[in-house]
Amino acid sequence: MITFLIKTFKRDKCCQDLIDSIRKYYDYDILVLSDDNKKKSFNGAETINTEYDIGLSEGRNRLVDRVKTKYCVILDDDFVFTEETKIEKLLEKLEKENLDICAGSIRQPDNSILHYEGIYGYEKNRLEMFKESNDGLYDFVLNFFIAKTDSLKKYRWDSELKLAEHTAFFFQHRGKLRIGYLPEVIVNHKQVKDDEYTKFRMRANYFIYQFMKKYGIVYIKNAHGTVYDIKEYSPYERITEDKKFDGIVRKRHEDRYRWADRFVEKTDKVIDAGCGIGYGKKILKGEYIGLDKNPVDDTMFDLTVDKIDYDYDVFVGLEIIEHLPILANFIEIAKKAKKYIIISAPLIKTAGYNKYHLQDFTEESLKDLFIDGNWELNEEDKQSNYGIFCFKRIS
Repeated sequence: MITFLIKTFKRDKCCQDLIDSIRKYYDYDILVLSDDNKKKSFNGAETINTEYDIGLSEGRNRLVDRVKTKYCVILDDDFVFTEETKIEKLLEKLEKENLDICAGSIRQPDNSILHYEGIYGYEKNRLEMFKESNDGLYDFVLNFFIAKTDSLKKYRWDSELKLAEHTAFFFQHRGKLRIGYLPEVIVNHKQVKDDEYTKFRMRANYFIYQFMKKYGIVYIKNAHGTVYDIKEYSPYERITEDKKFDGIVRKRHEDRYRWADRFVEKTDKVIDAGCGIGYGKKILKGEYIGLDKNPVDDTMFDLTVDKIDYDYDVFVGLEIIEHLPILANFIEIAKKAKKYIIISAPLIKTAGYNKYHLQDFTEESLKDLFIDGNWELNEEDKQSNYGIFCFKRIS
C-alpha cells in the first residue's frame, strides 16, 4: 500500500538510522537510492545504486519510477521516526480530502517545530512565499509527505537541479496538485555535520540561481524571509570592457580589492594575478603590476608556468585559483612575496557546474596550500559563498 522513498548521498549511518526507526513502526517497503559511487546495501531496505552524483531531483524521479504501491512517502536521509510519526494519519487525510500530497511537520534538534507550509505570491517574475493556506490547501510544504504515486509520476522533479529541488518542484506544479498539511504528524530531524557531504550540500545556492534563470524569476523571498536576487548572481567569469559590470556584482568585486588593500602600503610593489581588465589598479595602493593570460593593458602572463624574476611585497589573487588546471606554479610565485599573500575563492563545489572552474576548495584545503613554516594565516573573511584570506610571511 505504501513505499518509503529515501535518496541518500554520503550519509550511510544517517540513512541506516532512518531505516531502523521506520522498521520499529512499519513493515511497508523501503526503497533507498544511493549515488555516491559505492556499491552498498542497507539493512531492512531495497537499495538502488546509480552513477555518481545524479542529484536529488533525478534520484527522487528514479525512486518514484520504481514504486509499485498506490502511495509513497518522501523522506530526507537524516530523518528519524518516532511515536509522533503517524503516517496512517497523513494517509487518512489524503484519502478523505482527495489530496495528491499530505505533509507533516519536522522536529528540529533543539526541539522546535519547523514550519514551512504556505502559498506562493508570484507577480512580475517575483516569487514570495507566505505562511498561510488557501482554504486549507497549500502551494508548498516540507519534504516530508505522503503522496499518490501516480501524481508524482506525472508531476516530476526537474532533473537539471541536483539541489534546490524543493522550491522548483512546488513552483513548477503550482495549481496542479492538491496539497494538504497535518502538523501533528511529526518526524525528527537529526542534523549531522560531515565535511565531505557539506562540500556538495553547499552547492545549493548555485542551483537556486539556475532555477531562477531557467524559469525567468528575478527575485525570491522564501518562507523564512531569505532573499535571492538574480542581480546577486554574476555570470561573469572574466570582466571585459564590453560586458556590463555594475550594481552588486561590481560592488562585491571591488569590496574584495578594498579588503586586500588594507595590507598594502604606498611604497609596496603589488602583483595582481589574474587581473582581467585591471580595474584593481584603481583600488590597490603602491606600484601595481597586473598579470593575466589575456590582459587588456597589463602584462601577459601564464600563471601555471611563467616565472617572476623581480621582487614584490604583496601578491593578490582574487577569484583566479579555481580557474587553474595546476596550482604548483601559482603557489610558488605567491610565496615569493615579501609581506603578504591575499587569496579569494568560492568555498562551495563549483567545478563541473561552472565550466570555467577547474578546482574546488574548502576553507581548510585552501589554507593548507599556503600555510607552512614561512607563512601563517593573518586574517580571513567571508562574502556570500566566497572566502578571502590574508597570509603573512613569518620568516
